[in-house]
Amino acid sequence: GSALRGGKRSVAKRSGKSRPPSRGSNKNKNKNKNKKTRKKGSPGDRSVGENKAEKRAEKKETAEAQSEASPSKGSGSKGAASKGAVSKSKRGATPEKSKAGHESGRDDSAPKSSRKTGSKKKKRAKTSTAKRSNRKKTAKSTAGAKAREKSRSKAAGATSGSGAETRVHKRILIDMVDPEELRIAVLESGRLEEISVEIPENKAFVGNIYKGRIVNLEPAIQAAFVDIGIGRNAFLHVSDVLPVYSGAKAIPFDSLSKRPSERKRLKIQDILEKGQEILVQISKDSIGAKGPSLTTYISVPGKYLVLMPGVLRYGVSKRIQDREIRSKLRDTLSKLNPPKGLGYIIRTASKENPEGDLVRDFNHLMGVWDTIRERVGSNNTPALLFEEADLLARALRDICGPDVEEVVVNDEAAYQRARDVLKEVMPTADIKVKHYSGHLPLFSKFGIEDEIEKIYNRRIALASGGYLIIEQTEALVAIDVNSGKYTDEDDLEDTALKTNLEAAVEIARQLRLRDLGGVVVNDFIDMMDPENRREVEKAFRMALKRDRAKCWVSKISRFGIVEMTRQRMRPSLERSIFEPCKHCRGTGRVKSLTTAATAVLRQLRVGLATRRKKRVEVLAHPDLQTHLLNQKRRQILALEEMFKKDILILGDSGQEPDQVQIRFV
Repeated sequence: GSALRGGKRSVAKRSGKSRPPSRGSNKNKNKNKNKKTRKKGSPGDRSVGENKAEKRAEKKETAEAQSEASPSKGSGSKGAASKGAVSKSKRGATPEKSKAGHESGRDDSAPKSSRKTGSKKKKRAKTSTAKRSNRKKTAKSTAGAKAREKSRSKAAGATSGSGAETRVHKRILIDMVDPEELRIAVLESGRLEEISVEIPENKAFVGNIYKGRIVNLEPAIQAAFVDIGIGRNAFLHVSDVLPVYSGAKAIPFDSLSKRPSERKRLKIQDILEKGQEILVQISKDSIGAKGPSLTTYISVPGKYLVLMPGVLRYGVSKRIQDREIRSKLRDTLSKLNPPKGLGYIIRTASKENPEGDLVRDFNHLMGVWDTIRERVGSNNTPALLFEEADLLARALRDICGPDVEEVVVNDEAAYQRARDVLKEVMPTADIKVKHYSGHLPLFSKFGIEDEIEKIYNRRIALASGGYLIIEQTEALVAIDVNSGKYTDEDDLEDTALKTNLEAAVEIARQLRLRDLGGVVVNDFIDMMDPENRREVEKAFRMALKRDRAKCWVSKISRFGIVEMTRQRMRPSLERSIFEPCKHCRGTGRVKSLTTAATAVLRQLRVGLATRRKKRVEVLAHPDLQTHLLNQKRRQILALEEMFKKDILILGDSGQEPDQVQIRFV
């Protein structure tokens, strides 16, 4: 207001007249006044202070135009004129015109033409304000997109190691020096990606094919229990039983792939009967007190093909997505003239291998199936018909491919066997097999022994400063993602996106390393932007594609939860190596000394009141003994006085920390 008044006084001074602003004047007077002001208000006649005053007025009017959506009551003409002046100045209007606009805006009794001009200026001001708002929104969205792209690029750099490295150097390490524990590790560019551990004491049976006998039928759970000769009965669910066994007196070898004409759900008691012979394969090893799981859908794996006698189709692995390659592989298999009633699946490894390897693998599988048929008729029931290869042969068969540069073995016998296996399954492959004889252990030589120890940790650190918490329970596996010390981003949403993208890759890696299966619940950091949630879900699915186990993943929820299942064929690495704690019984917690001591006093009160003995002996862990004698001495003396009996507290290191043994003598 003061700037406007100062500007008006300067106009009056320059015009040589000292007149107040006219009110109620007619149209001509207003026009003459505006004309005189425009003529005499040239930039050369004004002082520096007047120019500064006008600039301050323009800044104030600009702020008012941005903050006010409409002019306040009682000052409509003034507000419109001010906004019009701002709009004019933005388009390059001269200070004189802006100043004249202020003077005309001060006249509350302006004629219609002046009010129309003010209305047009008001509309132009609104339009310019809207344009500025749109520009701000566009700039904001662009900044958000740049921030997301920055987070993605950082996450990609953190998970891939070196951005300049494009080729992955794959190496397989085989540690068989210690016969009590056989280990095979897969390294990609020096980073541990897979680890397989087999303990000969805990022999694996997955993949073995047996001739079994039905021992019991359980209609309540629609399952049967089968004796396969391993010391415990195996579990067979109705969904894993071929319908062809309905009413069969013997194993129907020639019609395993036959299906009934009527598609109806059969019950277990309608298909099988007690004492019936059946051809089964172990699909899941024993876990805890549960016996192994069986299936009648037999599959015999090779390097490039999988023979499936109970299926009538020829399929190609879903991981081969190129249509031309899929069509070429199907044509190659049809040329082999496979027998009727036997199905095949072409594995991913056949994608880049010559046709001769496929033919060789096909002939090998046909020989295995003929051997199984011969053993069924000659062996008694139950009997082992086919035994899956050991850890070394399985690893070389399933893992080795064109991307593997070398195989390093630290045992002479295992080295010779590895060469023989590769010659048999991949005779045309150019894979170097080396024998390591150094004094430093093989895994320590390549720096992965510490990485293996970290697999057993509950907390996994991320490169950005975040971390994962992995909890394995009887029912499921829970994985929680936390941002931790990560503070590089300026926005909470960007921090969550960066951490989640990095965690998605690490979770997939930990699932492979720990061999976790069953239901897995992943709790990512909450993100408000749906685009960010889709980006994390996409990254997670891409990381899981490297897993050889089958995975089913749900969409990410608004709370950042991703539910998934992973094929579980054997106990996890943790369950295979560790055993439950004898003190805490696997819970990881014991009672505190105070709680345990209070429980001992309760047991003493009950025993002293019901037993007619002269003395009581309490055998407790030394820590609990010390607590009873020091902290609970007064209560123990009171019990002795009340019941007139002696109480002895004895230490026994063999006792559990929160348990005692009470003897009345």
